[in-house]
Amino acid sequence: MSDEKSTKRLRKRARKVLFRLLLGVAALLVLCAALVLALPSLVSSDFVRARLVAEMAKATGKPARLDALSFGWSDGLRVKGLAIGGGQVADPEFLVSLESLHAEVGILAALRGDVRLLVELNGLRARVPAKPEPPQKPLAEILQNVFALVRAGLSPAQVKLDAHVKVALSDMSIFLEPKPGGKALELRNVRVNIDAPGLRSAPLTLAANLDVYADQRLAAPVRFEASIAGLLTPAGRAQPRPGEAGRPREGCPL
Repeated sequence: MSDEKSTKRLRKRARKVLFRLLLGVAALLVLCAALVLALPSLVSSDFVRARLVAEMAKATGKPARLDALSFGWSDGLRVKGLAIGGGQVADPEFLVSLESLHAEVGILAALRGDVRLLVELNGLRARVPAKPEPPQKPLAEILQNVFALVRAGLSPAQVKLDAHVKVALSDMSIFLEPKPGGKALELRNVRVNIDAPGLRSAPLTLAANLDVYADQRLAAPVRFEASIAGLLTPAGRAQPRPGEAGRPREGCPL
């Protein structure tokens, strides 16, 4: 009789523990859902934007500005009117500025094994400070690293994901600070387009345009196009083969 009562008490206690555990899991799921739903509003709030501006100014020691910041699960991340520093790109006080950025990742498609990425960037201006050149590595070490990369690239790898990627970078300028006695280099009118409408079924194409200026004079226009087909076989193995890789546009030096 006592054994039967003990068994009943254990079953009752087990049911209570299980009930509380289920309640805890349900509360955790509700909290996670609330955070997911609130994340776009939180990121898009003036409070977060002001905190980001303050942190950028603190980290760089330069004045910072951010006109607009928004995030949505269907629209991705949008940034407008970012600036750190003052003056123009050639001024020492300048660091970086950006007119607009739109980045979007297909979350549901990624869960199904199809990564969909869209990046649109416009009006980037950046100043790169001059740095002392690092000591050169021995030639043997450089060749060893190159051959290791080649061997890694030639070995087929199983890839379970497919990808649809579109990257459009337009109207960019990058100013390279001159070293003592050197020329100031600036990359103007930089445009880069990367399009991969499906690694298993279509080639990845790359197009890049830029003008190289040295001491405010045009030194060389650069136009480059490349295409890589068969990045992934139908079985999901990475075995790229060149399509039109490294082809400069007609009439423009590479």
